[in-house]
Amino acid sequence: MVGSTNTDCNFAIVQQVTIVSIDDTNVSFTTRSTGPSGSSDDNLRKTFTVAVSEIYPRAILGAPPPVELIPGATGNLFLSRIGWQCVTDDGFRIYGSDHAIFK
Repeated sequence: MVGSTNTDCNFAIVQQVTIVSIDDTNVSFTTRSTGPSGSSDDNLRKTFTVAVSEIYPRAILGAPPPVELIPGATGNLFLSRIGWQCVTDDGFRIYGSDHAIFK
């Protein structure tokens, strides 16, 4: 649940995601990445997969609306701290994962 104290701040926004697929347990989406080398050349769109339980799908007062969880939808995705830790098979992380602001 979203709260106002640091220990309750569990979700941060991933901007400009495109939903690739969704099933009962996982959501796959593309967004900018940060590669293992740290080079800006690594900031390509990659596909990430997280558990549905790591996504906050409802609107948050004062925040941009969340992306619809349907393939092809583009928008903002609110991921939990655990969701932000996902990596691709080739070692790429979500762009900005070191500086995500949890609310």
